[in-house]
Amino acid sequence: MAALAFAALLPFLLYLLLKPIHSFLWRPYRLHLHFQAQRLRGPPRRPPSGNASDIRALIAAAQSSPIPSFHHDIVSRVAPHYHAWSAVYGRIFVYWFGSRPRLAIGDPALARAVLMDSSGDFEKTGFNPVSRQLFGEGLVGLKGPKWVQHRRIVSPAFHMERVKCWVPTIAACTLKMLEKWVKNGGNSYEFEVDVHKDFHNFTADVISQVAFGSSYDDGKQIFQWQEELMLLVSVSIRSLYIPALRFVPTKKNRRRWSLSRKINESLENLIHARGGECENSQNLLGLMLSANKNEGEEQIGIKEIIDECKTFYFAGKETTANLLTWVILLLALHQDWQSKTREEVICVCGSENLPNAEDLSKLKLSQGEHFSLAKLNKIWKIMS
Repeated sequence: MAALAFAALLPFLLYLLLKPIHSFLWRPYRLHLHFQAQRLRGPPRRPPSGNASDIRALIAAAQSSPIPSFHHDIVSRVAPHYHAWSAVYGRIFVYWFGSRPRLAIGDPALARAVLMDSSGDFEKTGFNPVSRQLFGEGLVGLKGPKWVQHRRIVSPAFHMERVKCWVPTIAACTLKMLEKWVKNGGNSYEFEVDVHKDFHNFTADVISQVAFGSSYDDGKQIFQWQEELMLLVSVSIRSLYIPALRFVPTKKNRRRWSLSRKINESLENLIHARGGECENSQNLLGLMLSANKNEGEEQIGIKEIIDECKTFYFAGKETTANLLTWVILLLALHQDWQSKTREEVICVCGSENLPNAEDLSKLKLSQGEHFSLAKLNKIWKIMS
């Protein structure tokens, strides 16, 4: 009986033994030969983590000291692994996350060809499952028919005419932030402001109002939880992914689980609380709720709506706040341009009026030669 049991288990035991060898040794070796035949080089892979530990070390070294002087060449700071490896292996090179290769492309024409390709040959990179705690099954991570369905529902919220309708709300949120600065400064012309923090609050307020019909105060705790969750997820993404490890109740895992649960519950409560108000509106939440009730269309559930809310809360807030902080820094360093843009705004909008959508197209100096609302809308279509 024991011999029969062993014989029955033998194929399973062989599978358990050979699968890691195939996944972590044989398959990466074959892929390495494939890239080598195409003369694509890169840093040597270090099993089992690939180059993940190298990337963490390079990032830690880059962030260990302040930038010695201001300049625009910040690749060595924000993507030190690309800066270091492209100098050695060229603008196109291969590096590894565990047993999976990644092809880094630094040629603008080739990058554009990949982003604009509609053949389906270039698929989205699969997410580390831990990162799904951050934005769930939102549009950014979906593929195939599900992506098409969500894209069809979400896109109308970003049509140009609707984007123009956001301008008064954005202007009102800006005015509220500026009034806070003036109040904190009192009668002094010189006072300190943490613009990066305030821009995070500002973008959160704008996103809450134009996308969900609520104020920043309604979602303040959600934003704070997402920021903490983002830091925890970032640490996990930069580490070797071991499938079973995310289920182990470590201190970081327990905190991620707790934050993810709180965010989901709070968004669900917010949706139910404002669902009646938003259902007939044309903001993002209203469009998703309407789609959920249209019997003639394929519906999306509350969980999918929550995941889309998480995606837009996270993606819109962080990127826009960082951009605004960089713009303010540049204006502070180049005060001649600060004066020119101020004069143009006063000339177009007046000294007392808030800008509207029509005014924006007239601000040639402020928006730059190559930027417009139409191009912003085009960028959104490409990236999503």
